[in-house]
Amino acid sequence: MNVDMHALMQTLQLMGQGMLGIFVVIVLIYLVVLVLTKVTGNKEKEEK
Repeated sequence: MNVDMHALMQTLQLMGQGMLGIFVVIVLIYLVVLVLTKVTGNKEKEEK
């Protein structure tokens, strides 16, 4: 079995960049939801 180490390193780097991108998008979505929740508030609690 012959493994091209250069190609393997390039592949791992590309995979790492993709996983980092997904993580950043998830954090951004979480922050947007958190801000929207703080801004709009919970109207059910205010009505009672």
